[in-house]
Amino acid sequence: MVGIALFAFGVHGALWNIVANSLRQRLTPPTLQGRVASTTLFVAAGGNCVGALLGGLLAARFGITAPYWVGLVVAIGVSAATWRVFDRAAVARAYADPPPVEQRPTPVP
Repeated sequence: MVGIALFAFGVHGALWNIVANSLRQRLTPPTLQGRVASTTLFVAAGGNCVGALLGGLLAARFGITAPYWVGLVVAIGVSAATWRVFDRAAVARAYADPPPVEQRPTPVP
């Protein structure tokens, strides 16, 4: 059962990254791609650090299975909160127009 759950979580994580990153890149102007990507990475890495700390505290206080139950509740909450962002209509709107063309200022002679 644990193996099946880990496999499902791995597939979910891979699909989430593909959809979220491609949609983010599609909606972000080309001049801001680097800033948005680095901010996303910063928030994800910071979240991992905070999550590891909180998971350790939960495990010490309530037992080793507590972080997994709390993680399940948080994952359901995040999924419910972001479901609207990834619905078919939102993705279709993002891909309806051609991607923005990067406009660079013309050099002054």
